[in-house]
Amino acid sequence: MSDEFQFTPAQRREIVKLLPNNLVVPNLEADVAVYRTECANRIPPSEIRDYLDSVKKHAKALRKAITFLSKGHRGPNEWLIDPVREAEHYADALLKYRFSYKLKGGRLPHTPEIHLVQKVALIWEQIHGKPPGRGRGPFSKLIGRLLKYSGVEGAPTKYPHEVVAEALPPNLPIGAIGDGYPFAPIDPSFELPPLKRKAEDFFSGVLWVTNGSPTAFAITREKGGKTY
Repeated sequence: MSDEFQFTPAQRREIVKLLPNNLVVPNLEADVAVYRTECANRIPPSEIRDYLDSVKKHAKALRKAITFLSKGHRGPNEWLIDPVREAEHYADALLKYRFSYKLKGGRLPHTPEIHLVQKVALIWEQIHGKPPGRGRGPFSKLIGRLLKYSGVEGAPTKYPHEVVAEALPPNLPIGAIGDGYPFAPIDPSFELPPLKRKAEDFFSGVLWVTNGSPTAFAITREKGGKTY
């Protein structure tokens, strides 16, 4: 699916009825283009789980084989053992953290739709001076039209207010990080060795895609179970 996307003149007129500012139309076109690309790249969680399991098994087997071979001539093996160990570690950690229970059947995660809604919500607030509503109002109508105009097969155009409610829940307690989270604290001052940081960046991206998580996150603290 091509990244290039433009509304037709008729579609532009319909959009401006709900978001009365022609200047933001190119921004909406760019957001829809990203939505189309994300939909084309959407991956079922079960497929990600299977690949994580494969990474874990192959990394473990490779680590054992290299360790065995290095015993014969006592050659250095950290150049391969260390990154393979990180891959094995995070694959195992993600399987335990995200896939410790049976996957639910049904639709793919609404990641692309959630991203689209949140981006358009920011534009809406800039234009109207207040956040959009979460019901069957004009913002949901706008989202419904953008989903329809995107041309994405299977886009949830029939009940866009449900997608809006999913993307903009009260207080945005989305993608909560609970017990067993396998990565370092989200803090720029927290330093990790370069290899481990690259491994965390990669596998946390895998978790992000698997969860279907939007761009807003909340962190749950153990004390009292309160969400911040």
